[in-house]
Amino acid sequence: MINEIDDTDVAGIYGRQQPFSYSSDLDKRDLLTVFGLDKKIQIKDSFFHNANSAFRRKIWEKFPFNEEVSNLEDRVWGQEVINAGYKIIYEPEASVFHWHGIHHDLNLTRANQVVNVLESISGLVSYPKNESLDKLNVVAIIPIKGESNLINNKSLLAYAIESISKSKYINEIIVSTDNENTSKLAKKNGAKVPFLRPPELSESYVDILDVVKFTLDKLENESKAPELIVSLQESYLFRNHNLIDQMIEKLIDQGLDTIIAAVEEKRGILVQEENSTKVLKEGFMPKNLKKNKSFIGLIGLGFVSRPMPLRNNKLGSGRFGYYEVNDPLSSFEINDKKSIELAEKLINLKNEKN
Repeated sequence: MINEIDDTDVAGIYGRQQPFSYSSDLDKRDLLTVFGLDKKIQIKDSFFHNANSAFRRKIWEKFPFNEEVSNLEDRVWGQEVINAGYKIIYEPEASVFHWHGIHHDLNLTRANQVVNVLESISGLVSYPKNESLDKLNVVAIIPIKGESNLINNKSLLAYAIESISKSKYINEIIVSTDNENTSKLAKKNGAKVPFLRPPELSESYVDILDVVKFTLDKLENESKAPELIVSLQESYLFRNHNLIDQMIEKLIDQGLDTIIAAVEEKRGILVQEENSTKVLKEGFMPKNLKKNKSFIGLIGLGFVSRPMPLRNNKLGSGRFGYYEVNDPLSSFEINDKKSIELAEKLINLKNEKN
């Protein structure tokens, strides 16, 4: 490893890492893929791994490791020396056995920390800009259990499909239902129902995200590949028909993986735990003095996501954002007899004004 350490153009040398025979397949995949057999002289590539490395003391004093970053201090260091005009050498003959791979199996928390560091390195990451929305395959999924409720003799599902059909970007509307009558109703109103979901996905303990993931899996197994998934529930009758398109545009503009409709909660939030009740930070101070904002995520009102967070059951992973909804009526949910009656009155009032 020290054969070329005297070359003043070289900042550091790192060697090969090999797995043990009993390492996990994930770790074997990492190490055998990343650390190959060919020697490399890196002029632009800032990859450097200090688990098996050498560099001169003068270089280290000039470019110390950043103690503030959570992970990849060696990669940050590599970018700094490359930017300064130095070279990095990979020497496969200087090989060691390493217990784990560079990705630590499937630890998503560590992966998120690593990605944050990588994205902070100037010049390293370049994502596509201004994705062409008219070319993306955007699929809307409406999960519904049982039969749709009626508002003034028109089903909530029909209202929802009618609203989504106004989107500039949605290519296909899929209704994920367990009910044959609801399936017929959805098709009558222009949506598709390629399959009925199994009864176990309608149990009270099943989360809406489980239903969306199941539907995505089925679509992908049938060789359909949504690039964006929009999900919403029929119970938000007064959803602004522009909301979904605005959320899609914000997701693309900000390079997000997921965006969820949300309303600001300006009141104090209480959390009931097993044996106590807690007030979240800044709970009861005057609104104008609060430093942080609190939001209530309304998944049923709508969320937009790329497929990967849904496949991994980690909707909040990756680049996550929210779309603030300022219209109180949009966030009104119809979920019982009283809310149905109120919704009918509101629609009648609206019709009278028109």
